[in-house]
Amino acid sequence: MSIVRRERVLAAGLLAAASLQAAWAGDGAPLSRADIEQSLAGGAEWLDPVEVTADAPGEEAREPALSKTVADREKVEAAEGDLMTLVRQMPNAIAVSSSLRISTVAIRGIGATPPAEARDNANGLFVDGVYYPRPASLSFDMFDVDRVELIRGSQDILFARNTVAGALNVQTARPSFEPAAEISLSAGSDRYFRTTGMVTGPVSDTLALRLSFSHGERDGAVENINPDSAAADRLNGTNDYGLRAQMLWEPSDEFSLRIAADRSEQDARCCVQLPGQSIETQADGSDFPDNSRERRRREGYVVPEDGARRRQTDVDARVEAQAEQGGVLAEARWYLPGYELTSLTAWRGQTYDPRTDSDYTALSVLNQFGVSYDQGQFSQDLRLASTGRRRVDHVFGLQAFWQRVDSLQDQEFGADAASILIVPTLPPLLGPLLEPEIRAAIDGLHVYQAAHIDTASVAAFGQASWNITDNTSLTAGLRYTLERMKGDFRQYLEGGGGDLPGPVATVVRDQIARPDAWRDSRADGSLSARISLAHRLSEGVSAYVSYARGGKPGGINFAALSAGTSREVAAETADTAELGVRTRWLGDRLTVDGTLYWIELQDYQAVKFDRETLASYMSNVGRVRSRGVELDALFWLSPSLGLRASLAYNETEIQSYPDAPCPPDVHVPQGAVCTVNLAGHELEGAPRWTASVGFDYTRPLGFWQGDDLEGFIGGDFNYVSAYMTEAGSDYTRVKGRGIANLRLGLRATDRRWSLALWANNLFDRHYDTAQASLPLNLGGTVIVPGDPRMIGVTATLRY
Repeated sequence: MSIVRRERVLAAGLLAAASLQAAWAGDGAPLSRADIEQSLAGGAEWLDPVEVTADAPGEEAREPALSKTVADREKVEAAEGDLMTLVRQMPNAIAVSSSLRISTVAIRGIGATPPAEARDNANGLFVDGVYYPRPASLSFDMFDVDRVELIRGSQDILFARNTVAGALNVQTARPSFEPAAEISLSAGSDRYFRTTGMVTGPVSDTLALRLSFSHGERDGAVENINPDSAAADRLNGTNDYGLRAQMLWEPSDEFSLRIAADRSEQDARCCVQLPGQSIETQADGSDFPDNSRERRRREGYVVPEDGARRRQTDVDARVEAQAEQGGVLAEARWYLPGYELTSLTAWRGQTYDPRTDSDYTALSVLNQFGVSYDQGQFSQDLRLASTGRRRVDHVFGLQAFWQRVDSLQDQEFGADAASILIVPTLPPLLGPLLEPEIRAAIDGLHVYQAAHIDTASVAAFGQASWNITDNTSLTAGLRYTLERMKGDFRQYLEGGGGDLPGPVATVVRDQIARPDAWRDSRADGSLSARISLAHRLSEGVSAYVSYARGGKPGGINFAALSAGTSREVAAETADTAELGVRTRWLGDRLTVDGTLYWIELQDYQAVKFDRETLASYMSNVGRVRSRGVELDALFWLSPSLGLRASLAYNETEIQSYPDAPCPPDVHVPQGAVCTVNLAGHELEGAPRWTASVGFDYTRPLGFWQGDDLEGFIGGDFNYVSAYMTEAGSDYTRVKGRGIANLRLGLRATDRRWSLALWANNLFDRHYDTAQASLPLNLGGTVIVPGDPRMIGVTATLRY
């Protein structure tokens, strides 16, 4: 162990002892280990609040001017390792998942745009300093995690890659030279079961190992009431496996090496959406002709009554998805005089293979619509950071990232596709006359889109903090990134039958898809910057002001697009200004933090739909603004009772979007082009208000069987106001919701064992997380339902 690390351990021990003594004397609440580590890493001796620093990928750099929320190991486990559930409990953020492949986290109203194989999420996910570009990573079980940080605001300098409005930073637990073991079992409603475990300890004086695992499964919350269906009786369920093995080698005080290998699997009956509203009236008040209800009735089909509220479906084709991810990380640290050199080398891969009845009914319209892919990536991060207290603290680094994605989109049409999709677009006499032949021609027709995409980027960055006085610090940083994307695309058709005349068959198939093939490449260079000034105003009160420029790189739409539609997408830039105040009162028992922010996005990347080729694609649409205020408070009334609350007001506005696609409540004749100006509308996935209140209470219960016992109870209530799934139409508005969670139990005071009873969505509130329009101007919506009430029990043993 190096001298620097020994000093940190000693300081942590002294700080913990002082905190414990003050707490039981009634002067404050105990600091957690995570709080102590963050305070030491961020220089808490000069900037009081704990939550003003973040461990950037691969190192413990000082970065005081931040707004973030930290969930420790206990809170992660209380969310049963579900990262999306955890995010929904954090202020000014929402998480939406319509499938394992399409999961998004929006921070400060930014980031809800659905990703695709050539596009990453707007707000990056980092695990142990490694960037996870594929959105499906958000849906995997997060096990043996030390803490999760939701960092708000652009984080390009130290994190990089798609941190327009913030980042999720996950830190897994490391091997320990102190022997330890843990096993946890959970069981609950909907046949829920989850087990996690770990064992760690030394092999020698210089080598320690850690092995951890998880397995969880649950029946889906959506009931399939179709007795003849090829899909399961319960849908949207989970079945997860995870394994991680780590080695920590410390041959001397000057060097350490951690190698971690992990693998996770999902085999889910997921993901079905539920038919929502049928659009009866257009935006101008006139009737919507030939809407989804009318088209279905012509086939003699009626959506199950109140199916969305009852979480019922009658899909007839398979609904399932398999996903795998894994990789190897090598983290090497050299402790030099006055510096720490860190190298992060990682290789990762992910595969995804879905089978989804995408008309979401018992009709045979789209028996399959899904994208399977095989992804691989390599990343190298090298950074040199100063250690100790200096007049100028600094960090410099280089990063390289490479990614390859091979994807195949399969769209399979069924027998009812003719009457639902094709016949209504043909002349009134010709359509019904040819309907039997058209039905036979496209029944079983597959439209494939195959893409092979390579992305490579290199970056250099540096950041310095000038400690002007003991109370004032000025921080500035720059990053330059060069990125190149290249790939090829092919669209082709297979299957189908029938005896349509050649010219008619061509017309019918052209309405669905045309064969296409091409290659393209694009290179971009971007400069990111950050500057912040932090000052301690008085004992327990500090403030900062910061400005940052970041963004998302440009790219290419590897999709079939109509003539005149550009395949290239320009880079998106984000300018963020923040003013924050961090306060501590009553001997640190009360903390109150506030942040004002203003974000301006240029060349905002939004999703459009090509009505001619039926393809979704990304396009630059203009300017977007997000501004608001965030308030967080924590009050320890006593060492055993803590209250917490957060409130965020967020206002997003599309300032320029002159050629947006018409909303779903505007009927567009076949072949016509319809656009609207969405300037002045709110952005999708941007609730105006988010709020949370919670409490934690413990009480000693005496001595039993050699253990000091304590009871505990905790709960939280999380509110999200209404928001749009798609900008411009109230038909895609998701209603606001308030969800309560409760947890109570018994445990040994030393946490050697615990038994907890918990309830998520305690009052069984019915809610939706998304309501999207049907494609092809069909005059209807589909709903992504939220989880119902879930009650369970968790038993944990530790050694």
